[in-house]
Amino acid sequence: MKSVALHSKITNVLLRSFTFILFFAFSFTTNAQEIDEARQKEGRKLFNQHCVACHKLDKKLVGPALGGVEERRENEWLIKWIRNNAELRASGDPDAIAIYEEYNGAAMNAFPQLSDQQINDILYYTTVGDPVKKVADTASAAGGVSGGQGSA
Repeated sequence: MKSVALHSKITNVLLRSFTFILFFAFSFTTNAQEIDEARQKEGRKLFNQHCVACHKLDKKLVGPALGGVEERRENEWLIKWIRNNAELRASGDPDAIAIYEEYNGAAMNAFPQLSDQQINDILYYTTVGDPVKKVADTASAAGGVSGGQGSA
């Protein structure tokens, strides 16, 4: 009898532990997915004003794809590059020179008028991408369309 009781206790502890771990894993992934919509919107606006002529998020255009650029470069370096890449190249920065040479000497426009916050908003947008429509919005829009068709 003792072995059955012990087995039951072990199973009970394992199940509780698994439930506990699963609960916290879910809560961390939920928090990780939160997006600052105001920063995303501002970053998207600035990206469309200053970057979209030469860059896309997901593929090369005139310049490199910028999606996830903060995973490839340090924030401080990106701010210097965006603000004045010619100055960064003139300082002898090997990464700046390599990018310049990779794109056959095509110089990127300088953006000295952008504040650090504006540049960081653009970089935030390149990390999170475009806003995703919420499922509830899609469902209500679909309901409104089908409702309109049924009454016509």
